[in-house]
This record gives sequence, C-alpha cells and structure tokens, in this order.
Amino acid sequence: MNNELLNALLSQEMTSELSNQTFEQLEKQWPKFVSVEKNDNTLSLLLHVTEDVHWFTGHFPDKAVLPGVAQVHWAVELAKCIVSTPNTFSSVSNVKFKKMIFPNDRTVLTLLINEVKNTVSFTYKSEGIIFSTGTVLFKR
Repeated sequence: MNNELLNALLSQEMTSELSNQTFEQLEKQWPKFVSVEKNDNTLSLLLHVTEDVHWFTGHFPDKAVLPGVAQVHWAVELAKCIVSTPNTFSSVSNVKFKKMIFPNDRTVLTLLINEVKNTVSFTYKSEGIIFSTGTVLFKR
C-alpha cells in the first residue's frame, strides 16, 4: 500500500465510495477498510475481510481461512506507511496466531508505533477475541 492510499484512508473525508474505490484498486489483495482512526502513536483500522480477498483461494478448499502470512503482510505494509524514516523492513517477531479469521469476518487491526525501538506492534481482534499479534522491526 502506498502513502497516497493510506493518506486517503486516514483523511477525515473518507467515504464509503472512496473505500470501495481503494479496495478495487488494490485488486482484492486487501480487506475492505470500514473505518480508520489515528491517535498519537496508534492506528486502528476496522477491516471487513470479504470472501473475495484472493488470500482465501486454496486456503483451504473445504473451509476458507485467512492465512497468517496475509495477516503479517497487511500489518507490515501498513506499518511501513506510518513509521518515520527510515522505514526499511527488517524482521517480524513474537508472532502468535490464536484464532482463525474466516471470510466476511470483521476485525480491528491496531498498529502501535514505538519510535524509540523502531517497531510497530500489531494486533488483530474483534469483540475481545484476539486473532493474532506480532511486532514489526525496521532498520535504523
């Protein structure tokens, strides 16, 4: 995701139409962004993980599940857009997958920026249920 798209999502004037256009532009690689809030060092995104997100294809044929690699990918790409420079990805640590995300689930992705450590911690959760967590480290 590029900064222009993220800035559009973060703007106060984000509309359902903009969200849908952005979703189409991202070619089904991303969930639908229902809402976005930025406060100090935290970014919270309400995501609707629609059934046509391409990550579900083949994972698994009998019961689709959002792969962990997709969750990490989304967190890393969004984190790269919000950290101050330099924002060169280094690694991911402390990743834990606790519950599965299914097609048409809604989840809140929270990104917590730690400028001192040059990290962004992520959490996917919904109604008190934590789906996954981890920390993205950037090179200095």
